[in-house]
Amino acid sequence: MNRLKAFKLANNNDQSLNALHQLEVLAADGDFFAQFYLAEIYFYGERVKKNLSKSVQLYKVSFENGCGDSAIKLGDLYHSRCVFHNIEELNISKNDEYANKLYLVGFELLKKQFEQGDHFAADLISVCYSSGKGVQYDLDKAKEWMKIYQKKSDWYLK
Repeated sequence: MNRLKAFKLANNNDQSLNALHQLEVLAADGDFFAQFYLAEIYFYGERVKKNLSKSVQLYKVSFENGCGDSAIKLGDLYHSRCVFHNIEELNISKNDEYANKLYLVGFELLKKQFEQGDHFAADLISVCYSSGKGVQYDLDKAKEWMKIYQKKSDWYLK
């Protein structure tokens, strides 16, 4: 799994369909970062027509393949914390209990991703601590993780 490659393809500024196609190929091959970023593209309608059901499907596949980012995003959707879209539009029932389970699993997956060299996960771990998603709210730990992220964040800018 290569977050950097998927991130660059997802954020390709030339609006290239080739980049989108490459991302789709990686996603089809099981790359959970590619699946996550492709889900984001469909969720927000970037370079493609917005397709919320396809985005949720991709988030679920990505989560099943071990992506903590997707678990947190799905938790937000099930918890009705998605401020950009009407939750009914996503055909998801509000389910706080399931959302909390997703947050717990998502937090553990993010820690695993970080341990495997995905330094961007530190940013999301910080968000989990600052919002109480999957862990007890702890602003000091959120700050610690944000400092870790800031020290290592240049990895994806190269």
